Amino acid sequence: MKTHRTDTVKTLDDRRRILLQSRRGSLLPVMTVHMTILSVLMGICGLCLHTVLKSDRSERSVILLLNSLGRMEQQLRIDQSNSVVDPLNTAAMILRSAETTQIHWSINRGVVSREERTGEVVTQRERYIFPAGTQIAFVQTQPHRVLVRIEEPSPFVRYPEAGHGGAVMNKPESVALPAAPVAASKSGVIEIHLRMKPELTGGAT
Repeated sequence: MKTHRTDTVKTLDDRRRILLQSRRGSLLPVMTVHMTILSVLMGICGLCLHTVLKSDRSERSVILLLNSLGRMEQQLRIDQSNSVVDPLNTAAMILRSAETTQIHWSINRGVVSREERTGEVVTQRERYIFPAGTQIAFVQTQPHRVLVRIEEPSPFVRYPEAGHGGAVMNKPESVALPAAPVAASKSGVIEIHLRMKPELTGGAT
């Protein structure tokens, strides 16, 4: 009986050892399958997160463009109704009104500034911030006609932007406004046509 018990114990131990070895052998394929599934899920989650962030950034850019465009056009229409335009360049425009008030419009990397001055005193100041990469220019098509040309950012370029969504001002222009690839399609262009008064009446100087 004693020998039989010893043999039984040895047999149970052998079975346990064999079972443990077989389990150890099957653990590697199971872990490999689990790691593969986990990697695929992480890749899908990362792709979804990237798509969501890209969509959110694009939506914020469109909202900023439409908001600034609407406000700026409204103010330009008001200014054009009672002002004449002085000689301008693509980045600056000065309007003079009959009340001896000067309105200075200027452009710097997609940020349009408006200053209303009486003499040397600034009485009103506004800014219109467009999405990073937006190109804006004043073009005088005729003596009393001005075209405000707004070229939207290229969708093929990632522009560094400030917290408000506009272009950064503390970096070189080549970094803040990188050129779009040659083969890329052209960006959308918005034009605001202004017709200024040919001359002033009243207290113009």
